[in-house]
Amino acid sequence: MIHGQREEMAAALQDTLIYCIAGEKEEASPIVIENKIKELKTEFDRLLVLAVDKNDIIDHKLKQINETTFKLKQQKKWIEYTAERSEVMEFKAKEVMGLISAEDLGPTEYSDTLVYRIIERITVLSKEKICLRFIGGFEITQLLSIAFYIDL
Repeated sequence: MIHGQREEMAAALQDTLIYCIAGEKEEASPIVIENKIKELKTEFDRLLVLAVDKNDIIDHKLKQINETTFKLKQQKKWIEYTAERSEVMEFKAKEVMGLISAEDLGPTEYSDTLVYRIIERITVLSKEKICLRFIGGFEITQLLSIAFYIDL
C-alpha cells in the first residue's frame, strides 16, 4: 500500500519521534531556580528586619520578592513535571522506534501492534480511496486495489 513512499513515511515517523524525545527546551534547571529562591528568601528576611516601621518602599519590595518566589516555585514544579513526562515520552518513542525497525517498514504480515502504534486515524473517502493519518500528522491518500473490493 505504501510502495514508493517508504522514505517519506520513515522520515515523518523519525521526525515525530525526535520531537517526542526532545520535547520543549527548559528555560532553567531546578537547581538554578532553587538557588534563586534561596537568594530571594535571604533578601526577604533582610528586608523584613528593616520593615519594623511602616515603610511603603520596603512593603512594595517585600511584595515583589514574595510574588517572584511564588512564580519561581511554580516554574520549578513545571520543569520537574515536564522532565518526568519527557522520560516517559522518551521511553515510548524508543519503544516505537524498536517496533518500526523490527518491522523494517516493509512488513510481510499484518501486525495489530504496529498499526496501533503508528496509525492515528483511517478515513474512508470513497469506495476506492482511504486516507491514513500517522502519528505526527503525516497523511497519505491511497487508492485501494481491486483485489480488496468485496462485491455484495
